[in-house]
Amino acid sequence: MRQCMYIMTINPISFIDIHHDLKGFIIKSVHEHLAKTSRLTLDNIHYVTICIKDSQYKAELGGLRPVEIALKRRGVHQWELAYISVYGYLTAQSIALTRWLDFDFQSGKCLLTPKGDWQKMEDNPRAVKLYQQWEDAFLSAMNINQFDDIKVMLIG
Repeated sequence: MRQCMYIMTINPISFIDIHHDLKGFIIKSVHEHLAKTSRLTLDNIHYVTICIKDSQYKAELGGLRPVEIALKRRGVHQWELAYISVYGYLTAQSIALTRWLDFDFQSGKCLLTPKGDWQKMEDNPRAVKLYQQWEDAFLSAMNINQFDDIKVMLIG
């Protein structure tokens, strides 16, 4: 496994604070993926998606909902969060995952409930609070290794 660190900076978002630990997790995940795949670099990559799952999550049992985090390149070493989506089962009888929560940083809108309407995030205390609660819970789960399936996809 090669040891090569690529410079990667995640730009701030004007209407919401992204915790430095979340940024660190994202950058670390990309670096670990690149270290495993010797033929890949970030040079020609324009989009990164990270899928984070708990393999024990089931409709009837619950658990940690799967998360998808996407980044979009904005410069040589500059990246921005495109979106964070959380998926879940609507009921214990559901057979397919549904988008449960979605923060679309590119449009500045969010989906706060599975059957809700898209709302503006800027100047929306409810959206900011929900994001912060989600982020705190996600980072806590990451700190105790509750997610056991992390996949990184690089798109040119």
